[in-house]
Amino acid sequence: MDDEVGGTWRQAQAIGGSGTVQAWIATEAHTVSCGSPGNCVAGGFPVDPGGVQRAFAVAETHGAWGKAIELPGTAARNVGGVADVASVSCAAPGDCAAGGFYTAGGGIRHAVTADRSAVTATSLALSAGRARFGRERAERLSVKVTSPTGGTPGGRVTVKAGSRTICAIKLKNGKGGCTLAAKQLRPGGYRLTAGYGGDATYAGSASAAKNLKITR
Repeated sequence: MDDEVGGTWRQAQAIGGSGTVQAWIATEAHTVSCGSPGNCVAGGFPVDPGGVQRAFAVAETHGAWGKAIELPGTAARNVGGVADVASVSCAAPGDCAAGGFYTAGGGIRHAVTADRSAVTATSLALSAGRARFGRERAERLSVKVTSPTGGTPGGRVTVKAGSRTICAIKLKNGKGGCTLAAKQLRPGGYRLTAGYGGDATYAGSASAAKNLKITR
């Protein structure tokens, strides 16, 4: 792969493999699209030692190319041994679509598409939705951040009651939780929201509001 930066081409880089495309014996990348400078996706095909042509894509993030992966969903379907990523289009960094084909039984080719998106969805759940003042630890707040195209967002989620921060949760496998501190909130009603700040790959998102009641 190669990049042009400020009108000057950088030194070409070999495409690194991973997983099922790690041991390819020939590679061709013939389509590339950039959501912004330094954030691109390229596609094509490698040929593995068994002579199977696979469909692959490789992403560049902030000027650094990652490892190529076999296009999700094509490995099991490519029983004919010929697949390819023929076109890639990126609307924004992390938001791309790829199109190509795989070969089914009898040598029949089938079109295939795949998405790569930075979009996330954040959800917030309350264990009870109410707690007694001074005994707020009985209430547990749970958050989950998902990507519609797969993958596991990382980073932190901040839970707030209005503009007041209740807790900050570090995600593990896209999930996490916290408990309220004793006497953290005065008796009354509150609307809690969870905000995900995003990470190097995924964009931020916010949950719908949940009602919490603190009683005396």
